[in-house]
Amino acid sequence: MGLRDLLHQRRLARAASSVAELYLLRSGLELGLFELLREPLREAVLIERAGLEPELLRAWLRAAAAHGLLRRPHHPSDAWQCGALPRWIGDSARAAGLRAVIDQALETQQPIWRRLPELLRGAPRPAFADPAAVARAAAISRLSERAARSALRRVPGVDKALRMLDVGCGEGALLADFLAQRRDAQGVGIELDPHLALRARQEIARLQVSRRAEILQGDFMSSEIPGSFDLVLFHHNLYYFPPARWPFVFARVMSRLKPAGTAVFGLPVAATGLAARASGFSRALADFDLFLRCHSNLHGLPEPEALERALRDAGFREVGALPILPGGLERFVFARAPD
Repeated sequence: MGLRDLLHQRRLARAASSVAELYLLRSGLELGLFELLREPLREAVLIERAGLEPELLRAWLRAAAAHGLLRRPHHPSDAWQCGALPRWIGDSARAAGLRAVIDQALETQQPIWRRLPELLRGAPRPAFADPAAVARAAAISRLSERAARSALRRVPGVDKALRMLDVGCGEGALLADFLAQRRDAQGVGIELDPHLALRARQEIARLQVSRRAEILQGDFMSSEIPGSFDLVLFHHNLYYFPPARWPFVFARVMSRLKPAGTAVFGLPVAATGLAARASGFSRALADFDLFLRCHSNLHGLPEPEALERALRDAGFREVGALPILPGGLERFVFARAPD
């Protein structure tokens, strides 16, 4: 076996074991094993405290260590300890979203990847409708929530907005934060998924802005939405509409905006630059774009340039964009309605 064969074999082995690593990571988080191992523990003590099947737990320890998720003892009498990645997840304020990333890969994406050959041959594409998958997607979108809140405040016109409509508001975090920051503002969120709409109502109650907010459960394109708005926001949901439908969507947005009101669209951007490669987003977003296109009711990641052209064609003015994440991996595209 030559060096080239060895390198390719190593890469194939790494790819084959990547799914196992996610299962090891999820099982350790779910069973509290990484929490137990935040401080060094000898194997016998861990087995006693965990109350799990000893033979499998010993094998799990070896496998988790092989993937770098644990620090392996140098001697049988030494202690095992949690590795850097699970410790980082456990310590993070965004732990729920990070665990949702793992669950999305294992529960939401894996079934699609198994069907990829038949889908490429032209088999009917499934609809994305599983409530658990929708909830995971909402949790993942909150990973960049703090950056999105900060970026939204920098969008021209947002600082003067007194009425906001959040389309596909998910768990209501951006709407609730907007109202919490602006005591003279009012808002409406509309969400198709009833479970997320309930979570949004809980979020506006938690931030004590319920008197100035309303959460509607329904379809933005057909539901009755009271009043007009200075700001209409779409965040991580434009891919529910095919580009051929954008003119109708933007006409609907325009009809809900006050003169000179602002429309804002938050979207991940499939990128291949240095920031995308260094962060791992290049592969993740390419995977996500393919995942979207494998469904009958989802569409690929919007291209910012195409979106900007479509907004101008729809009659919007002062179209622009600003980054949410470094390198523009996620950004807001914004536009102003005519006076």
